[in-house]
Amino acid sequence: MSVISRDEAKEGFARRFNEALNDMSDCPPATGRGRAAWVSRRYRLSPEGASKWLDGRVMPDQTNMARIAVDLNVTPHWLWAGQQPKRPPNELEIVKLYEDSDDLGRSNILQNAKAWHEASHRGKPHSPGSNTPD
Repeated sequence: MSVISRDEAKEGFARRFNEALNDMSDCPPATGRGRAAWVSRRYRLSPEGASKWLDGRVMPDQTNMARIAVDLNVTPHWLWAGQQPKRPPNELEIVKLYEDSDDLGRSNILQNAKAWHEASHRGKPHSPGSNTPD
């Protein structure tokens, strides 16, 4: 396993963050000026903070990373470090995995599902045009 520098980690995060943002239908393209403003509004950051995330000068903390991952429908491990899978499993994949697991595996699946559910309902991103969180 190779160790990457902090700068490489930040650059990798920015690359993956922008990739995930490209999949958001309402997010402006990376080439325009609107993406930083969109990120700023959605994640309640200053425009400068949003720009720092987008260009890899700064990475969000782990709490924000999990919240962003849920919002972008990617796994926190992929967003943070590029570890697969990129997308969380869908319900059918989870049911199949659960059915094929032993008691310990089922317990782990339930714990992960609960953690994902809590993360997806805690600190939801701000909706543009709204004065309160979703």
